[in-house]
Amino acid sequence: MEASAASPNWTRRPVIIQFCGTSEATASGLRLIVNICHQIHRLKGIPFDSENISSLAYGAAVLHFQKLLHDFPIVLFIDSLDQLTNDNQARSDISFLKGVAPHPDTRIIVSCLPDERDPVDASKWKYIYGCSTKLAEAQVTCIQVPLLASGADDVMIAILKLHGRKLTGPQLDLVRSCVAVEPSVLYLQLAALGVSTWTSEDYVHSSVLSCPLVGGVANVINQIVDGIANIHGQALTEAALAFITLSVAGVNDEEMCDLLSLDDKVLSKDVGINKYNHSARVPVHVWIILKSALQSLIVERSGGCMRWYHRQLHEVIMNRYAAEDKLYFQRLMACYFGNIVVPVLLPQPIALVRGISPQPLTLNCPEQDVWFPQSMMNSRRCDEAVDHMLAASMFTEAQQELCSLQAMCARAKCGTFRSFSQ
Repeated sequence: MEASAASPNWTRRPVIIQFCGTSEATASGLRLIVNICHQIHRLKGIPFDSENISSLAYGAAVLHFQKLLHDFPIVLFIDSLDQLTNDNQARSDISFLKGVAPHPDTRIIVSCLPDERDPVDASKWKYIYGCSTKLAEAQVTCIQVPLLASGADDVMIAILKLHGRKLTGPQLDLVRSCVAVEPSVLYLQLAALGVSTWTSEDYVHSSVLSCPLVGGVANVINQIVDGIANIHGQALTEAALAFITLSVAGVNDEEMCDLLSLDDKVLSKDVGINKYNHSARVPVHVWIILKSALQSLIVERSGGCMRWYHRQLHEVIMNRYAAEDKLYFQRLMACYFGNIVVPVLLPQPIALVRGISPQPLTLNCPEQDVWFPQSMMNSRRCDEAVDHMLAASMFTEAQQELCSLQAMCARAKCGTFRSFSQ
């Protein structure tokens, strides 16, 4: 995005680079601009109260952000707008840059994936994030950056170098043929996970047809997940990936161990514990080993909650689950985060004996005291419970969670009042 038509004064200016969606600080439009404001304040030696800015309404925070861009010359790079959440239309309308009038020597450059029509039915979208279309509608100067074969080689070599690995010429030819299917940096990053395990003798005389690497982002994601499941167990991997994918704000280590311990299929099939042994629990090390296998695919945000580091990972893994499987995992998450008992699914004795952590509305006092200043709200229950209840068609439980005075007070204190899609 070229933000100013005036001729720039090519003097030294601060450069700020933001990678959307890679951390809690860049997950949403509001958090992104607060983070940028913080950096500008530090660069200019201006006192900054992050809590005060974060507490502002979105419109007020945008005004402050745009005033800084107007007052100070900087070069601002914002990578992967499509990875933002769409709160306040930050992704689909790029609302935090709407009407921006930057300093004449400021440059704002953004990147995003293109919105793509379905090749079979042009009336449907294959990918629709909104930001690419919005930039085109605003007639912003845009440059399409295809990944050329030579560029792909350089990127792959650089990624493998970080792992202390390199490819032979024939191996690089095989990788190049796979990259050509859907050339992108994301594909190269994912492909490098498998390629980094090759020895110098592997696949030297293989043909393209026998290459163990598959082309296309979705295909390589599924290949990686299948490989992890073969090593760590189908039920365990399926459940863990579902909890990460279906969560609203991610799942932390303690929650993951609790949720896995509620799934008898995980205990009996992959942990080797008879499902009738109600005191059984998934050992922490079982999850930690699986987590290490997923390390290159996830990011940890606030509270250690794990999310997929790229939107396409979320989309592809979501598509691996049938509707009935999603319902099963949503019900487990609804019962866990909602701190409720559904006798057929989650008998209270099993939950208690397995050491499942309760999820009350408050963490330091009885729930009826939620309105007192000293009460510490359970933000995880406020973030997760209602969404999973609705998705699992547990409407009575959702109504109780939404309408009880205590739950409403807790959500207000956590700032999680929002609309629900169902």
